[in-house]
Amino acid sequence: MKLDRRNFIKLGAVSGGALALPNPMQVAKKNRAPWNRQQARNLRKFRNPKPTTCGLCENRCGLISYREGDHVVMLHGNSDHPVNRGKICARAYGQLDRLYDPDRVLAPKLRDGERGHGKWKTISWEKAYEIIAEKLTPYFEKQGDGLALVQGRKELLSDTLLEMFPKALAVEDGSNFKIEDLRLKLYGVTGCRRDFANSRYILNFAADPYLKGENLLSDMREILNGKLDNAARLVTVSARLNNTAGRGDGWIPLAPADYGTFARALAYQLIDADMYNKRALAEHGLQVAELKSLLRDYAPEKVSKEIGIEEGLIKKIAKAMVIRPQALAIYDDELLLAPDGRQSAAAVELLNLLLGAVGNPGGVYYFSEESALANVATSVNSQKERQRVTMDWFANWLTNSGNRPAVISYMANPAYTTFSGQYPHAIWQNKYKVPFHLAIDTHISETSVFADLILPAATDLETYGLSDARLADGRRVLSLRQPVSQLVDEIFLLRQTKAKNLDLFNAKREPVAESRDFNQIVLELQAVLSGDSVESAQRVISWLENRVSAPPFVIAGINWQKLKQEGLQTYTIPEDEVTLRPSVTVTNFAALDKNLGNSAADSFTLIPYRYQALDNLTANSKYLAELRHDNPVWIHPDRAKQFDIAEGDEVQVASSFGSIAAIAWLTEAIHPKCVAMASGFGHTEMGRVAKAETIAKSDPMTRSLLLHNPIFFSPFTLRLRSWDKVEPVWWHEKGNGVDVRRIFKAVRDDNNAGMTNVDTTIRLRKV
Repeated sequence: MKLDRRNFIKLGAVSGGALALPNPMQVAKKNRAPWNRQQARNLRKFRNPKPTTCGLCENRCGLISYREGDHVVMLHGNSDHPVNRGKICARAYGQLDRLYDPDRVLAPKLRDGERGHGKWKTISWEKAYEIIAEKLTPYFEKQGDGLALVQGRKELLSDTLLEMFPKALAVEDGSNFKIEDLRLKLYGVTGCRRDFANSRYILNFAADPYLKGENLLSDMREILNGKLDNAARLVTVSARLNNTAGRGDGWIPLAPADYGTFARALAYQLIDADMYNKRALAEHGLQVAELKSLLRDYAPEKVSKEIGIEEGLIKKIAKAMVIRPQALAIYDDELLLAPDGRQSAAAVELLNLLLGAVGNPGGVYYFSEESALANVATSVNSQKERQRVTMDWFANWLTNSGNRPAVISYMANPAYTTFSGQYPHAIWQNKYKVPFHLAIDTHISETSVFADLILPAATDLETYGLSDARLADGRRVLSLRQPVSQLVDEIFLLRQTKAKNLDLFNAKREPVAESRDFNQIVLELQAVLSGDSVESAQRVISWLENRVSAPPFVIAGINWQKLKQEGLQTYTIPEDEVTLRPSVTVTNFAALDKNLGNSAADSFTLIPYRYQALDNLTANSKYLAELRHDNPVWIHPDRAKQFDIAEGDEVQVASSFGSIAAIAWLTEAIHPKCVAMASGFGHTEMGRVAKAETIAKSDPMTRSLLLHNPIFFSPFTLRLRSWDKVEPVWWHEKGNGVDVRRIFKAVRDDNNAGMTNVDTTIRLRKV
């Protein structure tokens, strides 16, 4: 069109009219039916939605399940939930894989033959409780002496189980164990919130808040808000270029052994240049002269050559943190993995104290979690001071002579998830070391395969739970996990020969009702071991309703019926300001005496980073397993050249405890002194997908996609048929990677009870 004066005026008038029209997306949102009134788009049926909470990571996002009868057909994020605001990740979608997994344990199983031979006899719950009463009553009468309770995740009645056996060894998953223990010893509390939105400089020590963390979603949003509103800079110090470093404003490659040295060099520079916050330091009771004496060997000019960072850069970063207040230093569990990880974390905490970041806007807030309602409901007073140990500590302790406990495990897989060397199964297979093992699990894992009795645990979509999170605005959100489905008999049929011709889309609705909520199992164990009948046990929904109706909940405005209907409620509780405990002195921030660096020319420090999609809970999810099949070893090109290693070569990764073979991936996203491999791969149990076995002929869902005339057509169906004529890539041709933890062995930390250290020094050799 010729753009003369007349047409220009017309175009302007049309454009102005268009701007005056309402935003179509806003109109659609306004007129969209609320989630609890929506209908299926094709069938126009009421979707029968029900809210619940995801439990596959520590963030506890809100979910909405859409069902036909008791069959869950879809999961969406709960748009009313302040944590995820309607968004969910791939792991949350994996909940359906877990619920309708044909490899699930569906009934109590009694070992039939030698341990580890994989032979089981299906028994009734009545028979299972008879065996439990016979085997565990002696331990119950001795208050748990000689028993270990190994819990892979926290549930409503986890403390109640511990209370039943007050002398038993309490073993827990250690992902946040070390961090919370350090906070407890420094500040006397475990709760932590980092005010990223008001910070202007974030120095990140090996953490990955864009991918993982106890407040992943809120932290990610707050960091982005800080960058947009305050032009905040995000600089990462790490051996590996993680997701956060790749999307930040700077990356400083540094070997793990030097994290603490770098933090102390920054602390020294802040004090030496008189750039520290004097008022904040006085409030926390630390003396400058003592700190300077402690840090005298960490002057930038003394350590720059040792850690490979220029003296000028150290001073530049220290100055940048001061001229862009408020600055904040952060870390996570990857920092604590090194032998001096606790000391390095303490050095980062010292940085925050010197910067005045503790308890101030743009910094970090520490607070008690005891008054959080989820803890009020689930905590047992007698268990608050009970000593807990990590699974790595337990795996190490179990190898010592004289230690031979009976074991009750729940969703715990220490034979796989711990740094326990190449042959952890030898301990679990030994009847002398573990005289009786009761496993409560959804799948037969690398640990429960050696159990004497397995009780089938229900999944998140079939169970009750409470979680509590602090929001950025100071409010707290109480989230309810509640059953949205019952097991249907299609799962049982998947194991039968006729499953090959089963149509999943015409599934029956009668529940099998064989798996049970862990919380219900605890209540039933309590009754059985006390000499009562299983039928006399309280129902978990009654237990939970009584707790939520208690005075603290009523005062906070929590209503049980509303909580069930909406899946969440927000509330507020007062928080006291937290300072360093009076017992904390400058010695709490000192380094280890010994040198932890790798001096050998052919040695590396291996970084066993956590791959978020796959872990012990999601290992058998076929759609998550499709995301990645191999576990390559990251190597810097300069070091690879020294060993004549090329991209795609097979290399041997060897430690003092064993070796594995992996494929080399050359990248400059790793420090030259380090290599990296992911955890979560190389399963030998947990189901056919986890083991990379062929399932196409026995899995109706995927089999239907491969038929010449499939049951239904979708873009995925068509893409699948044109992409792989034989079977999708999550099956055996691609494999399942290798388990990097098998070549390391944790040793007990003599300075910190219940914890361990891991030396991840390795050598590489081209195969």
